[in-house]
Formats: sequence, structure tokens, C-alpha cells
Amino acid sequence: MSQIVQYSLDGKVLRTLTVKGHNDGLKFNPATKKIWALQNEDGDANLVVIDPVSAAVENYSFEPGKHGGGYDDIAFKNGEAFVSASAPQVDGGKTNPGPSIVTAKLTADHKVAVVTAFAGAPKVTDIVTGDKETLNLTDPDSLTIAPSGDLVMTSQDDSELLFVHKTSVSGGEGKVLHLMGGVKVDDTTFVSAKHGFLLVADTPANIVYKIEAANWGVGTAYSAMSGVDATKTDPAIPGYVGLLDVNSGALLPVTTNMQAPHGMIFVSGK
Repeated sequence: MSQIVQYSLDGKVLRTLTVKGHNDGLKFNPATKKIWALQNEDGDANLVVIDPVSAAVENYSFEPGKHGGGYDDIAFKNGEAFVSASAPQVDGGKTNPGPSIVTAKLTADHKVAVVTAFAGAPKVTDIVTGDKETLNLTDPDSLTIAPSGDLVMTSQDDSELLFVHKTSVSGGEGKVLHLMGGVKVDDTTFVSAKHGFLLVADTPANIVYKIEAANWGVGTAYSAMSGVDATKTDPAIPGYVGLLDVNSGALLPVTTNMQAPHGMIFVSGK
């Protein structure tokens, strides 16, 4: 079971709801004014739709995905819901057989109907070099929307960010940003106003941090780097929130010494 917690902006707990499964994706649907909570990103996924005013919940189930895994995160764009198809059954360098992103619609019988929006092995353009390449997305994860309107998906274990300009069952159009140094990030968020703050969840520390600045650069991107343990580098690299250069893939640490930051969002000021 997981707890979905509603907080005031000064950190006071207002409401706690319990959902079945391991919650990961949690997004507000601007069209319906309801919250989508995705559970079980590695398989046997389910969706809980929450009314933040009444606290009423509706439960929805997914059919088994073509990729063999679950569903991780959500982004809403132009009235459509896009969901990352996580934990694909890819091993030994084999190609991801299913989609990396799907569109999701809720049915009257409380099912989530999904349709491929972007492939698991898409042909894309490298943002840095301009070269064409075919990806094998082994770890579709977080989703967000860039200021350009592109869908931005993290393929975490691949150290890649995918910028999807056009979705399509048969192909689509996108670019890939390979992260320098092979760093792995979870959430990425874009600054939407000169004033405001970042909220970031340091998951194993059980802490939500509020990061403030006198002035933010509108349109700039920040990513949560969840750390590199001592089995892969010596010494280990603690988790941090970094300023992401979307033209080079460099991630500059700005708030450090976290355990493993994951969920992140920018909240614009008045």
C-alpha cells in the first residue's frame, strides 16, 4: 500500500489517502481537475483517479502491456494523457519490443485503454551532433512537457532524455539528449516563471525540499540525479538537483548532498 499525501504550501499535512500498490507517477489533470496516481511501474499497473476537493477515488486497471512491464509517469498535453511504458522486458541487448510512451484513455468499465504514441526503439536525432540514430529505450521513466511543447521522457538507466515532437503509432519524431558522464536522472522540470520555487522529494530520506532563488531563468531545466553508489565509482556521488544544459547534456549540481532525489516540480510565484 502507498499513501498519497496532500500538503499545504508550508508543509502541513491536510489529507492522507491510501492506495493499493507502489505509487510512482502522480500528476494533476488540468482538464478534469483531478489527480492521476499510477501504481506498480514494473508490472501489474493500476491507476487511481483522485478528486482533490472531495477525496473521492476511482480505480482503473490496465491490460498487460505489449512491452511486458508497467506504467510509470504521466504528462497531460492538449487534452491527452501520455504515460511512459516502464520496465520493458529487454535483456541481453535485445530491442525494446513495445512502446516507450502510450496515450491513455479511461473507459466506462474502469479500464485504461492504451495506444502506442512512441516506439521503444525509435529513430531519432542526436541533439548535440545532429546525427541520426536508433535508440533502444530500456528504462522509460519520468515524463514532463518542455516549453516548446515537446514531451520529455527520461530513460533513466540509458542516461538519456527523449524530446518527442510528434507522436505516432508507426513512427513519430524526436530527438535524444545523451547526458554527459552517463549520469542517471529521474524527474526533470522546466522553470515557468521568474519567481517561484522547486519542490523535490528525497525519497529514502523521507524529506520534501523547497529550493528557492531570488530570480529563476525562465525556460531553464533542472533534473534530479539520484546518486552513484560506491560499487560504480569511488568515492560514491551523493544525489543532487542539477541545472541541465539541454544543448550539451551537462548537469551542473546546484543543491547537493541528498540521498536520492526523485519527484520534482516547479511552482510559479504570484
